[in-house]
Amino acid sequence: MEDFALVCWLAWKLWYERNKVVHGGEESDPFAILNLGIASFDEWQALYQVPVQLLVVGSDVWLPPQSGYLKLNVDASVSPGSDHIGVGAVIRDEKGRIIGAVAKSMEETFSPFLTEFIAIREGLMIAKELESVTLMVETDAINVVFAVSDNLEFSLEGPILEDVKQLLAQLRNSGVNHIRRSANHVALLLVRFVFNFNCTNVWIYETPYIVFNFVSFDAIT
Repeated sequence: MEDFALVCWLAWKLWYERNKVVHGGEESDPFAILNLGIASFDEWQALYQVPVQLLVVGSDVWLPPQSGYLKLNVDASVSPGSDHIGVGAVIRDEKGRIIGAVAKSMEETFSPFLTEFIAIREGLMIAKELESVTLMVETDAINVVFAVSDNLEFSLEGPILEDVKQLLAQLRNSGVNHIRRSANHVALLLVRFVFNFNCTNVWIYETPYIVFNFVSFDAIT
């Protein structure tokens, strides 16, 4: 599992270096990137003491948070060939009940990476309005998990990433974890709803009809 986490980390590091060059930065030596990637991975593990097994949840289905916690699941997508993005976020309790949810369409041309951060921010803002005490966050975008835990600077994503970190601190967040896409189906359906109807909806203590069957199934399993 540790080897798999390192491979994922290096893949993200390569993506980050490529993105830096695309936005006008200097190209780095490949061996330097590799060595820096390995060193930063070791440093990240030591600094944050995050168990590697938490980065990828083994279950293929959504799992409820422990008692007293809420769980925020997010997803986001960029519509191919258009200037729209869609984000979905859903907050659920230990019984699988929806506390709050949002499906939002935006006329922007953001990258998928940045769009995922926007989805997290939208969900955290609802959690803050609901005065949530302790919150867990899950996403199927592993590069976003690394970015939230790391101290690297991003040119475009920086301001939104800082918003996310501040909101996480205010909500006594217990971490941002990676999950399999199959366990993130409710947030995914909210994003599909956005693209099908090109709209923005917010639900508070209400289950969106488009995800009712999935939420009911999760609540009884």
